[in-house]
Amino acid sequence: MPKPLSVLLVEDSEDDAMLLLRELRKGGYEPFHERVESADTLKMALAARTWDLVLSDYVLPGFSGLDALRLVRESGSDMPFIVVSGKMGEETAVEVMQAGAHDYILKGRLARLLPAIERELLEADARRMAKKELYKSDEKYRAIFEGAPFGIFQSTVDGRFLSVNPALTSLFGYDSPEQMVETISDIPKQIFVNPDQRNGVIGAAVESSGFARREVDYRRNDGTLFIANLYMRAVRDDTGQVQFLEGFVEDITERKRAEEAFHAQFRQISTIFDELSVIVHVADAKTWSLVYLNKYGISIFGDDWQGRACDDVTGCNHPHPCPLTDGDGQGLDPNPQHIFEYKNSLTGRWYHCVEKRISWVDGRTVHVTVAVDITDLQDMLQMKDDLLSAVSHEMRTPLTAMCGYIDFLLDNDVDEGKTHEYLHIIQKENQRLNDLLSNFLSLQQLKAKKAKPSIETGKPVALQPLIEETVTLFKARAVSHRIHLELPPDLPLVFVEEGQVHRILSNLLSNAIKYSPKGGDIMIGAVKGDDETVTVWVRDEGIGMPPEVLGKIFDRFYQVESGDRRTFTGAGLGLALVREMVTACGGKVWVESILGKGSTFFISLPTARR
Repeated sequence: MPKPLSVLLVEDSEDDAMLLLRELRKGGYEPFHERVESADTLKMALAARTWDLVLSDYVLPGFSGLDALRLVRESGSDMPFIVVSGKMGEETAVEVMQAGAHDYILKGRLARLLPAIERELLEADARRMAKKELYKSDEKYRAIFEGAPFGIFQSTVDGRFLSVNPALTSLFGYDSPEQMVETISDIPKQIFVNPDQRNGVIGAAVESSGFARREVDYRRNDGTLFIANLYMRAVRDDTGQVQFLEGFVEDITERKRAEEAFHAQFRQISTIFDELSVIVHVADAKTWSLVYLNKYGISIFGDDWQGRACDDVTGCNHPHPCPLTDGDGQGLDPNPQHIFEYKNSLTGRWYHCVEKRISWVDGRTVHVTVAVDITDLQDMLQMKDDLLSAVSHEMRTPLTAMCGYIDFLLDNDVDEGKTHEYLHIIQKENQRLNDLLSNFLSLQQLKAKKAKPSIETGKPVALQPLIEETVTLFKARAVSHRIHLELPPDLPLVFVEEGQVHRILSNLLSNAIKYSPKGGDIMIGAVKGDDETVTVWVRDEGIGMPPEVLGKIFDRFYQVESGDRRTFTGAGLGLALVREMVTACGGKVWVESILGKGSTFFISLPTARR
């Protein structure tokens, strides 16, 4: 038959309150309860009736478990007060226990709830009996005193036992209560590892109207040590003078060892996860609140993650419950695994995730997710698709021209002048194909981060001869354009690879020539900046560009013109390659342009520090 139990729930979540009541019913209790979530409602509930037990959350809106504990004690009640919280660090647990709470339970470890309640109810019964003065040899009291499973004592303030029960005698390793009373003449020195701990409990007990509790270190008769919760109160006479002390001793050594084993195991797991260059996060299977995030994850998402929902912190946009679970967060498969990819809404990067439900080090069921950044791979796949699209279009024209002229030369007798002209066209189209593939491979190498920045791998080089050499090559090709140089004689050295300078300037000069179809002047110049940089520019008098495209022209495969009737050929790789190369050198690139009047491209490179 269910045992009646009146429970006062200090809890702002009705769902969590129902969960606690369900645990009580599973344990054979029929709970009568009232749920409160503020100081005023708690005071009214305490005044309305007598309660057997208080179960309190630690954090409530505008209220706390410590506030609730204080109000309960101020009401004069010494009923069991147990904190049940979803998260609680070691320091917080110590704080609530020192404030007078009888125990603390994590919501993820409710298996400890019923044993804790039964223990505290038994101790509450013993405490109520103690208020009838333990020193009176009442037959009912004596039965409880002798049969209690925990140690009970009475002692003088100066340190001698007046009485001890068999449980306390056994706990300290003595043969009988009489032997223990007679043997121990100085309690602080003989059974306390640190005598000051007893003084602290006495001080708290004298100041309190109820029992004070502290965690202390004891020494047994054989010299072995153990850890215990010491409950103590001061018994006073009618004048208020302390007559003696009485209390209870609860051995918590195994609990402390289990807690230490938990923390040791957690530290080991954390050490492994923190060494990985992937995101690892652990979320409660019921609430989806994060219980762990490794250092790499913290470096990306920040350190404000504890207790927050995993999708809120990581931006995974992954609905919960996810395919791993059914509606109540408990999966049908005991060890399911879910693999998915997603684009993070916070970082904009792509991740490949493996998610699995396991039993965590504290016993609760959690979901462990390992997320590997695959953004570069996704970029490469996208780049491959873009290349196929661009190359299929851009290669068609030169290949068609080359094949046509070659077939014509093979099938017809062509004079030497025409043959030379056709071969020159074939050579020009071949160069276009070579430039297209060369730009793509260079861009692919830089995007895959296989090419290290020139500031690390390069050496100091002089810009002026490299610029002059590139301009000389282009003057021979651009017969209808006039290329001018404007270079000061004292340009500093820069950290850049010589080949990169040629590729950068070649792409910029090719663009200037291409988009100046009527010929004209092209200016290339350089100047030393005030911030240890050198700025090189290429200016043309061509068709220019409208303002809305200036932010896009450095993107891969971007074309100012689109469609099959474009005026100018090209795959849109040259300027993207310029940006990647300049960035790899630690520099910047930008453009200024006026539609119908021309464009000026600027590149800024860091100077070499001598």
